[in-house]
Amino acid sequence: MSENHGVESALDDSKNSPKTLDSGELLLKDNPDRFVLFPIQYHDIWEAYKKQEAVFWTAEEIDFGKEQEEWNKQYAKKFLKKKDKRARLVLGIWGKPKTGKTGLSLDFPDKPIYVLDWDRGVESTWREHHDSTDRIQIHCPINRDKRNVIDINKSEKESLMFINMVRQRIQEGEDPVFVFDGVDTYFNSCLLKVNNDPTKVTKVMPWQYGERNKTFNFMMEAVYSLNCDVIYITHEKEQYIDNTVVGFVPAWQDWGGKLEQEFRCYSREDKGEFLTDLNKSFFKELAKIFSYQDSFNLYFLELDEQIVAACICFEYEDQVLLYNSGYNPEFSSLSVGLINKAFTIKESIENEMKVYNFLRGTERYKYHLGAQDKLVMDLSITRL
Repeated sequence: MSENHGVESALDDSKNSPKTLDSGELLLKDNPDRFVLFPIQYHDIWEAYKKQEAVFWTAEEIDFGKEQEEWNKQYAKKFLKKKDKRARLVLGIWGKPKTGKTGLSLDFPDKPIYVLDWDRGVESTWREHHDSTDRIQIHCPINRDKRNVIDINKSEKESLMFINMVRQRIQEGEDPVFVFDGVDTYFNSCLLKVNNDPTKVTKVMPWQYGERNKTFNFMMEAVYSLNCDVIYITHEKEQYIDNTVVGFVPAWQDWGGKLEQEFRCYSREDKGEFLTDLNKSFFKELAKIFSYQDSFNLYFLELDEQIVAACICFEYEDQVLLYNSGYNPEFSSLSVGLINKAFTIKESIENEMKVYNFLRGTERYKYHLGAQDKLVMDLSITRL
């Protein structure tokens, strides 16, 4: 009896199975039109929805009238001004110290250049490589107090006055380049807004960093708002993952998103490693072999009876191939390396050569001399 009673209980429970309960639910019924809004079947729900929708503005109800017409005219004028306005440079240059960042920023021979020098390293480049020209004006705004600590308030004020002076000259018709050198140095100095005595170690609360960031961003924005080409220069800093250095990034402090272009400057220490005694002997042997075939040319540029630049070129059929080159860095401001290459191109034209090949590499000077990219492929043939 107990077993029969158990069977009967199980059969009775089947009446309350999910299938039986679900059969009466409207939303659970099979309906091929369940994703179709019209025709409306439940008018009370629809009316409740329309009442809720009426609380908000709809696009059809917005009408600005004459104000819209005036706005359209003003927009058209602004767009025409924007269309006719010259595109400007907003460039970031970053890298290790002594990698040519400043020299690159001053490489605008036809423009006045103003440099806000927080890195205190531009003046030597200006004197040594640009003959202290009046076309380049440098201002180091750093003021120090009796303790030899940077007075951030005075230094900030002088920086802004220098920027405003340039702004006035732009309004008078000048078209300069503005360089902000030492972005990372300025950022670190802004911490003096919070702790003006760096000789004392004090705990800085997280909310206090807002004052530093506000000061930093205001200066960066003041430079950015100048209606001229703008260049920011900073150093690189380590990028860490789990306390391990995995690479380097520019020290823009989240300002990099405003930059339209970025250059990273590298040192050429690898050149010294490459020119070993073994490689020197290889080049000498190479010169001998190809000289016998009249396909090796060595070009020199002299200045006051001193060799200041050299090039190695090979000739193959109607092509000249630029293999290697070098120059005396003391004369870099005169672009002696570039001039020497230009002379080799001139001679190639006079000798009726058809192609001047710069070979592999994307160095900037190649494009200055008219280089065009060509696809270079490796072809591997294997036997099946």
